[in-house]
Amino acid sequence: MAKKSYYFVKKNSKKNLILMLVILVVSCVILAVVSLIPSRLKDTWLNTDNGTARSVMYPFVYTADNSLYVLDENQNSTVVDDTVTSCIHDVKFNHIYYLRDGKLYEYDIDTNRRIALSDGVAKFKLFRERTSILCTNNANDLYLYSYKNKGSLKLNKTSLQNLGTDTFYKLGNEYFLFLDNYNFEKNTATLVCSDLKGNLKKIADSIDASKAFHISDNDEFISYYKENKMYVTEVNGKVVKIFDNAKVVVQNILPVITEPCTKTEFYSDSVSFMYLMTDISSDGSSGTLTYFTKKETKVVDKNVRSIIHFSDNEKFILYTKDEPNGFVSLYKCQKSGKPSKIITCMGNSTFFFNESSTFLYIQSAEGFLRRVNVFDKGYKVTDVSEGSGVLFDYAGKSFVGYHNLDGDFQYLILDTNSIEKFSVNEIRYYGKLTNRYLLTRENGQGKFSLDYSVDGRLTRIADGIDKNIYFDKEFNNIIYSKEGKMFVWSDGNVSEVAQNTNINAVTVISAR
Repeated sequence: MAKKSYYFVKKNSKKNLILMLVILVVSCVILAVVSLIPSRLKDTWLNTDNGTARSVMYPFVYTADNSLYVLDENQNSTVVDDTVTSCIHDVKFNHIYYLRDGKLYEYDIDTNRRIALSDGVAKFKLFRERTSILCTNNANDLYLYSYKNKGSLKLNKTSLQNLGTDTFYKLGNEYFLFLDNYNFEKNTATLVCSDLKGNLKKIADSIDASKAFHISDNDEFISYYKENKMYVTEVNGKVVKIFDNAKVVVQNILPVITEPCTKTEFYSDSVSFMYLMTDISSDGSSGTLTYFTKKETKVVDKNVRSIIHFSDNEKFILYTKDEPNGFVSLYKCQKSGKPSKIITCMGNSTFFFNESSTFLYIQSAEGFLRRVNVFDKGYKVTDVSEGSGVLFDYAGKSFVGYHNLDGDFQYLILDTNSIEKFSVNEIRYYGKLTNRYLLTRENGQGKFSLDYSVDGRLTRIADGIDKNIYFDKEFNNIIYSKEGKMFVWSDGNVSEVAQNTNINAVTVISAR
């Protein structure tokens, strides 16, 4: 496979604008027609009121004993392949991608056909557009598989074998970044940008490979570090801005008290460049919060201590600043507007923001817990608990959970500020409604009981089941395994559907 020289196909702005207008008109016509047709393809996997449930129940793609299966809505289980790894269910196009003996396969659920796409693959990443797939081998060589050419193009010129996995590339929407010409003595590399056809553009030589590089949402900007400065460029490499001691503000990932029943992977590694921390002090204790767009670079506030939360959707940021006598104040800023102070508290306080409810939780070092709605004009603070432990988010709900200081109970703080208390040996799985959940309890032998709770009334579904359960947001269908068999509970009726045990739902890929 031939290596690719560095060249690039530039975007033609005028041509793209005309094309976008044409597409917009055509799209409006198509949408008017399509809106009248029931949709078979669902790409609404992430939904904030789904809780820990699956947005789409069927087809249910799963593995058991390293074999790959598909369970359809008629509860028929089809074996796809054996000895599989790294399986991904592409819900939108109803395809499954997986590895077997170093080969990358694509399986079409609708036609029950599979094809081998590429050999020597250790890992792979799908793009939002399915024109190509990014692959790596065991030596961390980077390849771009093209559907059009039905072959793979090697992208890197030098070996990246000693680099950690996933540290040398970042995916955008129509472009992606990767490192090449890595100098292990100096820890420097060449940063390269590629489109989905494998057309390459060198962004910069000798960047600091020990620090993170990013591509922004909509492929507008690229950031990297060189000689202790952070460069922001366009996707073609044109430098837009150079900052001293700076970094991109990225969204915090909060720990959750209950994981979703099915894991989700995203198409893109892109981040928003809306806010930057610049002029960071030498000890890293403070910096200048800066609002950044292509047209505007504006200082929001100076001497900022920490970022608590950043929302690209709602265009606001929460941050803290030190006050005299060991206190700290928390501020909110909308875009590049004037910051407003929410609360002042002790400097050793912990802050936890729940995006679904827009409540900010303030926890003292002694465990005293309060909360305030950051969109409440008066910023009224309400007491929650006098003895809280480590705080957790609850996936897909407006709840916040915590363990007590002794660690033998866990608590859920609901929208009404009421608190549900239960044992740490129990797991509650919520779907769409807050008055319904599935409850599992471990029996001490690695097996679990399964109950369905509606308004506090429990109905036993099964005893002695394996750990993993899968369900839709309305709890119309619940899948579990027991004693080497797989069952579906559907509206009170239980059916045995396959001879499988320790089932694992395949990771689903989705847009952010």
